[in-house]
Amino acid sequence: FELPTLSHSFSPQDQGDDDEVDSDVNPQSGRTVTFPLHSGEYADQWDAGIYAPPIIHVSKQIESNLAYPDALLTYTIVYSNSGMGVATGVVITETVPQYTTFVPEVSSVGWRCDDNRTAAGTACTFEVGKILPGEEKHDLIFTVRVDAVLPTTDIQLSNRVSIAGNETPGGPAGQNAFELVTQVVTPQALDEGTEPVRSTNTGRTLYLPVSISAK
Repeated sequence: FELPTLSHSFSPQDQGDDDEVDSDVNPQSGRTVTFPLHSGEYADQWDAGIYAPPIIHVSKQIESNLAYPDALLTYTIVYSNSGMGVATGVVITETVPQYTTFVPEVSSVGWRCDDNRTAAGTACTFEVGKILPGEEKHDLIFTVRVDAVLPTTDIQLSNRVSIAGNETPGGPAGQNAFELVTQVVTPQALDEGTEPVRSTNTGRTLYLPVSISAK
């Protein structure tokens, strides 16, 4: 059997108790098991289940590529389904970045963090549920506060978000994870004669030396 388009997949093989309605092919190869067929015989019991799966994506945005000690950093999470099927049981997972603390009061209602903790390294999940084909949402907020005291002047906050559903549990289809890196600007760094310069589209910040003199 061949799939009609690249957007389709074979159903799981031999699911259920009724051989008349289940799929008889290997989902990876599209082939049935080998069976004998003699001259004059007719076999119509072999079939293939085909469906159009969802393709889910996740990314995130921030208002600025820069972060500051003891200041809030707000991530807007974007998630979508570019496939032809409905995505169900969708869950988004965030991890609180190092040198920050999760702030639920100014985040979207519904985040659940391990042991109700807010410290760096804590995993937090948000149950989206269902995403329809072609649907895209930009309304999920995850906010952290940068630590007031940092161990060094060169701090980058790495934040990763991932998405999974019943049909695509972290598989290869779509963009199932996204990472954003943000530079922290400390007063010490500015005193050392560096000036932050925004990068483009990557969430990263470059630091260029600045020479200051008085006349």
